[in-house]
Amino acid sequence: MEQIKTGRHQRLSIGISKIGAPPFLSGLVRAFVTENPDCQVQIVEREQGMAPEDMRRIDLHFLTYSGARDMETIVLCHDDMVLAVRESVLSAALGPVWPSLAEKMDATGDLCLMSGIPFVFLDDPSIPQGLGRERTFAAAGFAPEVVASSANDRMNYDLCCSGVGGMIAPRGILRYMQKDGANPADMRIFSIRTEGFTPELCISYERGRRLTPAAERFITCARAYFAKNTL
Repeated sequence: MEQIKTGRHQRLSIGISKIGAPPFLSGLVRAFVTENPDCQVQIVEREQGMAPEDMRRIDLHFLTYSGARDMETIVLCHDDMVLAVRESVLSAALGPVWPSLAEKMDATGDLCLMSGIPFVFLDDPSIPQGLGRERTFAAAGFAPEVVASSANDRMNYDLCCSGVGGMIAPRGILRYMQKDGANPADMRIFSIRTEGFTPELCISYERGRRLTPAAERFITCARAYFAKNTL
């Protein structure tokens, strides 16, 4: 309390998407505050549809893509996109040929093999997955049947687990959700080829902005954290 009263605490604000807190964030913040007991971390959610450049007061942002407008970007790690779908959904949508199509999907990652299944989509216009998704389905040669959507990854995974449809997400995010939630025995995970979007975990900040010492130390801590931990 004395540190707070005398103003010796440094404050660091970190922006995250409203689709859900990054699953690694609690471990990273714990590592940071352990090394930096003089710092107070404030986590701020961006509203749906609000891009990082709309929140100038935030010190650092976590993004799953690089190239945000007017932002400097530090890539921490790369990931790939996967399709999660239950075998019961495959069987109902594709009929008796689903095992052979699933085998081909495992081998090729060609999304056109899944053209008959229903999908659950992430709905947040502030991130560019939508553009990459459109290109990916265009390359696959079909328009997806979207039966449900939400702006929350956890909700979408719950819908996927309940058999509503298939879900496309970064592998690392899906891995964390599988650790924390229900995992049906017939859930299948397929790597897919994407067009126009490759998920990258990034820290971004306003271009031309002078980073505070706390922000610089957080970036150093994040790089060390992901050198030892996967997404």
